[in-house]
Amino acid sequence: MPDSVLNTTCEIIGDALGLPPVAQDASPESIEEWDSIAHLNIVMALEGAFGVTFDPDEIPELVSPTIIAQRVEAKR
Repeated sequence: MPDSVLNTTCEIIGDALGLPPVAQDASPESIEEWDSIAHLNIVMALEGAFGVTFDPDEIPELVSPTIIAQRVEAKR
């Protein structure tokens, strides 16, 4: 997976949470601001930035920048 996708994912998640870019291993468990509403905002921001659509069934599985970047790459 290209580093640019992962780095952009970290930036998008940070922006959506009002934080600096998050670490590659960040998760809802490690970031207090990453609640269920923030998760939906993150998903919408990712979809807009990368031009992809996540199926409703996969949204709960998008729990770290690394996993998200892998899913984005698979959809491109």
